[in-house]
Amino acid sequence: MAIPHYPEELEQEIHLPDGQTLLLRPIRPEDKRAYVKLFESLPPEDIAMRFLSPMKALPDSLATRLTQIDYKREMALVLVDKSGSGETELLGGVRFSADPNNESAEFAILLRRDMTGMGLGPMMMRRIIECARKRGIKEIFGEVLSENDPMLKLCRALGFKLERMPDEPGVILASLTL
Repeated sequence: MAIPHYPEELEQEIHLPDGQTLLLRPIRPEDKRAYVKLFESLPPEDIAMRFLSPMKALPDSLATRLTQIDYKREMALVLVDKSGSGETELLGGVRFSADPNNESAEFAILLRRDMTGMGLGPMMMRRIIECARKRGIKEIFGEVLSENDPMLKLCRALGFKLERMPDEPGVILASLTL
């Protein structure tokens, strides 16, 4: 099986108003340690909002699966702080995973709380939607907890259709036709 090349063309520098420079880029297998550190820095309620249930620790197998992706079927972009000591510091990430027919894809987003309110979440969502659209994916969807008001607001602003899931109380299905 051929390993798809790292999609360097998706790298983008982000300049914040305070002068800080961030890098939005595809995730790499060597980001696993930094992804675990990001997870460990999150308050429990943020973890529950992202993973739809409480988790005290990120299982090693899940950290591996989230950082070692098949770029042909999935895409994950991470927001990297470039001002650090040389060690990769992840501030957030956004991803999709497509079905085998490449027709629909599930999305997920995670952003460290101190990085919210700067337009980074909407920018990351627009980028992952653009990646999915370029792949020919026709729909992108995600499950959002009904109490996750910031994510529901973002989904509405991006044109997602929101529907309660009858078999999962407290969960909203957000879907967008591309």
